[in-house]
Amino acid sequence: MFKYIEPKKVKLGNDENMTERFAYYVPVTQTLNSLLESDIWKNSVSQQSRETNPDDFCDISDGQNSKSNQFFMGFSFLSNPGCLKLILYQDAFEIVNPLGSAKKKHKVIAVYLSVANLPAHMRSNTVPCLINDLKQFGSAKVFSEMLEDLKNLEKNGITVGGETVKGALYCIAGDNLGSHSIGGFTENFSRSVYFCRYCEITRPSLRMIQMFVVHSVLLKVMILQFYKLKTDKAPGLPPCLGHDIFEGVLSYDVALYLKYFIKKNKWFTYSYKGSDALTKPSAVNSEGSKLSGQAIQNWNLLRLLPVLIGDKVQNPEDDVWQLTLQLKDIVDMICAQNISLSQVAYLDIIIQESVYFLRLH
Repeated sequence: MFKYIEPKKVKLGNDENMTERFAYYVPVTQTLNSLLESDIWKNSVSQQSRETNPDDFCDISDGQNSKSNQFFMGFSFLSNPGCLKLILYQDAFEIVNPLGSAKKKHKVIAVYLSVANLPAHMRSNTVPCLINDLKQFGSAKVFSEMLEDLKNLEKNGITVGGETVKGALYCIAGDNLGSHSIGGFTENFSRSVYFCRYCEITRPSLRMIQMFVVHSVLLKVMILQFYKLKTDKAPGLPPCLGHDIFEGVLSYDVALYLKYFIKKNKWFTYSYKGSDALTKPSAVNSEGSKLSGQAIQNWNLLRLLPVLIGDKVQNPEDDVWQLTLQLKDIVDMICAQNISLSQVAYLDIIIQESVYFLRLH
């Protein structure tokens, strides 16, 4: 079992009302010490096998960014093969019912720590802070103690059982607003002409799939040369599956497809009865542009949609029905525990096809 690690109160300063503001921080070093001394770590790491097909992708360690990282795969790895790969995940949430004057007033941002050396199902630890305090005092102040711990971990490591283990931050995941804030990118997605951290797409031309590769190359040149930044931050700020797919593309597209089936074609309506009514997906607002469910609800709805309505589809060759099935295939492949290089190439093709046909409709 893990030892209890008491959170530290980090004083940030005073707000405009001279009220003391603070964050709570669970020390990274102590947390990792507790983890490395636990049976959970010893059993899970010893059981993990990294002998995988080079053309298969099962985890972040199989990707090009990991394999080209000098700390994890270069000289540091040879001298310290057990180095820890740390993932931070940041997200904001409301701690009260966000209505009226309470909206955003009590919004908290939390940073979770995961160790990528562990199996995916065992990867978490939080640093909570009011988001207004983050805006007022800045990331450097709020996360100062965590940053010092991470620097020390990379330089000196921690000693467990007489052995020194080093580690470093592999990436920071989270919603786009948080990732842009940490990376120094624009945080105004509704008005900024350039709003993407991966490509140089502009709002008027969102989104021509054939320009993505060109924009991605141009973005790296712009970042490293024109803006004089020392590093390309985008690889360390990966997209978020929950925000970008389940509450993003999937949410908008499935809502659009359901409206087409129900309101335009009038193929069916669906009633939930008995116990099914207790676990039904969130209602789709006929006037809304996206699903209102949480990420997992939206994902489950898409996964089960062919089973729920497949027998009610009057024309299996209908373009929108084919787009629905294609979206399900895309999400299934993105969420697969194991995907091959050839499947990645196929995924690229069907994503381009889906975007192309969606633009036609």
